Amino acid sequence: MNDLTRTAKDALFDDQYLSADEMLDKIQQVKFADFQSIFMRTARKKGLPISENDIVKQIYDLSYKSPDMSRINTSTIRGYLNKTKAPSRKTAISFCFEMKLSLSESEEFLRKGFDIGFSPRNADDMICYYCLKHHEPYSKYEELQNWWKKTLAK
Repeated sequence: MNDLTRTAKDALFDDQYLSADEMLDKIQQVKFADFQSIFMRTARKKGLPISENDIVKQIYDLSYKSPDMSRINTSTIRGYLNKTKAPSRKTAISFCFEMKLSLSESEEFLRKGFDIGFSPRNADDMICYYCLKHHEPYSKYEELQNWWKKTLAK
């Protein structure tokens, strides 16, 4: 009997396995951190200001002063904080670069706040992983992404 069949039979007759309904209930109980709480927790660890107005100003300043990050207006930032909007994957990743988070801090920030992880099968993810690990700026990340896309297109 192959392993998959044996595992399926074990699941039917063993009390330690959860039924589909029990698994759905368990999944629905899992709470991910929202953008505001994970951003505030990360800012606190980095010694950055943490009031809502400070966060809005900090993100606004980051987006307008950084040549690498796309511009974000204050109403969009307030939407992130009030849970009416969610940052895109690209914006979430750019926060990691602009706040100069380490690789482990970036992984925690992305996983807990956005349910984003790095997949070794995704070239963009591995480029991001490499740049964060080696403390490269966001511009280097974009440069490597563009290089990869040009190389792949050939």
